[in-house]
Amino acid sequence: NDQSELSADFIARLRQSDILLVCPVDENCELDGKTLDVETSIQRLEDDTVIAALVIPQGFETDLQTFQEVSIIYYTNENLQSGTPVGTAVTAVIERMNSASVAGRIGAMVGDGIGNGFASDSERDAFSQDVYDRAMQLINSQPVVIHYILTEQGEVSAADASGGFGQSIPGIGAMQVLFTVVGGLVTLLH
Repeated sequence: NDQSELSADFIARLRQSDILLVCPVDENCELDGKTLDVETSIQRLEDDTVIAALVIPQGFETDLQTFQEVSIIYYTNENLQSGTPVGTAVTAVIERMNSASVAGRIGAMVGDGIGNGFASDSERDAFSQDVYDRAMQLINSQPVVIHYILTEQGEVSAADASGGFGQSIPGIGAMQVLFTVVGGLVTLLH
């Protein structure tokens, strides 16, 4: 964790899934006084204490804001060939952040292409951040919610169906809208 505002936001969004225990933020992590680092996390995976660990790299926020590629390392003992609730929750958070980041970048590029552009780099960065924030608000409106239910022998009562986590469909849908809008703007600019 690079201790940045965006990494804290990423962790907060993971915690909103209601299916993840995020250590060391959440209680009940059973760390027994150990510092949670990569080695400890891998050992906890090998001991089957946890099923996944994420490493947020140093410079996460800076790289994301400057549109550099960011690699979050995901260690797991899950079967990656089939969807799992933990993997799906992590992917959903990353897709939302990616969609908002792309929207912010495209907004800044369109702003650069209109008229005289921005008066300064700080004005461009502020505009890009505003677009990012608004995109995150829209993405988080969660038009579709998936409820995961673990059943025993196929029997589920209506009372058992209240859990789960919300996941919007920002990936493909947002990108289609974004490319349609950008295509229209590019046509207008030419």
